[in-house]
Amino acid sequence: MFLSAFSQTTQSLVKEVSLDSLVKTVREFSGEDSATFNDTTVRIVHRVSRKNNNLAADYLVHRLEAYGLQVETIDYRSGGRNVIGTMLGKTNPDSIVIISAHYDAVANYCADDNASGSATVLEAARIMTPYCFHNTIKFVFWDEEERGLIGSRYYADTANARGDRIMAVLNMDMMAYDGNSDKVFDIHTNSNPENRRLKDTILSLLDTLQIDLIPKVINPGTTRSDHASFWRHRYPAVFCGESFIGGDPNPAYHTSKDRIGLFDMEYYHKLAKLAIGLTIEMTGAIKTVVEHDTISACFEYAYRDTVFKESTVYRDHLISSIGCDSVYEMDLTITTINDSIKRNAIGLNALDTASTYQWVRCIGNSRIPMYNQNKKAFRVPLDDFYAVILNNQGCTDTSDCVLVTLTDIEKLHLAVAKLYPNPTSDFVTIELFDVVDEATIYVRNSTNQLVVQTHCYNQKVNQVELPGADGIYFIQVVTSMGASTYRVIKKAD
Repeated sequence: MFLSAFSQTTQSLVKEVSLDSLVKTVREFSGEDSATFNDTTVRIVHRVSRKNNNLAADYLVHRLEAYGLQVETIDYRSGGRNVIGTMLGKTNPDSIVIISAHYDAVANYCADDNASGSATVLEAARIMTPYCFHNTIKFVFWDEEERGLIGSRYYADTANARGDRIMAVLNMDMMAYDGNSDKVFDIHTNSNPENRRLKDTILSLLDTLQIDLIPKVINPGTTRSDHASFWRHRYPAVFCGESFIGGDPNPAYHTSKDRIGLFDMEYYHKLAKLAIGLTIEMTGAIKTVVEHDTISACFEYAYRDTVFKESTVYRDHLISSIGCDSVYEMDLTITTINDSIKRNAIGLNALDTASTYQWVRCIGNSRIPMYNQNKKAFRVPLDDFYAVILNNQGCTDTSDCVLVTLTDIEKLHLAVAKLYPNPTSDFVTIELFDVVDEATIYVRNSTNQLVVQTHCYNQKVNQVELPGADGIYFIQVVTSMGASTYRVIKKAD
């Protein structure tokens, strides 16, 4: 058995960022396609605050709740509504990382500004919520950015007044237009050392995640998006987006012509990966603890409420002491034995291909091993009950006892001699009914061990000694006329 940790690294989670998922969300959120939530199919025609964008907010609430997040809406003023999904950190719940985007717009559609950023935040929630993180992560959607950063400013002012410990704010705004296909994107920072460290983390992740984009660092960065609300309180914040200020602006900016058809999909996918990778890196993934166990068992194995009767690789998801995933993997080998035996031409045959065999005589509850009888096939020496003990890879099983009568399997019913005295103290006289050229006499003890073998030629009367201790002996007389087996008792006078 051994323990390991795996899975939740920034690189592995970023691989889960799906362009199909991003595009589906953008199409629904920008009104290109209808969306179904709360048992209703609707179309989000616009997200303009002053024209009531509550349908868009309800969509965000539904999506966040579907991921199991604690969701709150902050109606900070009439017509202003922030939406926040929270996943508490497991070890540092008071340390907060925010990934955010404004969801309001100035016209219909507005796919780039800012359904692209909103979809990225939802994609981060989709990917991150099944896992555990050290710090608290908040997936936040600001209202009224287009009217002067009102929603984010309210939140930042309130957080500062509460003394919130915000470790990083990642602002996603306009992420999908690359008109000249130069792969350039903007990183907006300022002279705050914490903001420079965030910028450096982004540059490092570009190499670590092998994302083919070209960064353009703008310092001092723009104050025209929601990160600036946090700069006012010296909270660490950074703004990643397309090269709007850097020299490649979207020509449909702030018009209803801003639609998903203008997206450079590959560029958008890469920038979303980078943004989500930065969020994961700042939040700190807690790696899943995996316990591996290799088990060999005989016949069956019980694990919790399950009894396994066949070999398998089993994986069980558990919950660790801090409420995170713990995975138990079991490589289980079950050894089974077929304890059936079958009559054959000479006696009995074991049906299982075992490692070892030991044939035994059954006397009451005792199983007396038959000397040197350790093959699949067993030649029965005399009428009696027999069984076989099978061992396969350390697992042992014993067949049922079977009565075998030699008359069923060999023509031994013709008596060829008579024996006397019986019981005897030492010698037995064997008198053949007919004189034959040759007779072979076998004497075996009760464990089937051959103790005497002799040949007689043209003799009608022969005498053999029963060596060893008192007990039961079996004398087999074999001639050209047939064979007979006799049970003889040896006891002291």
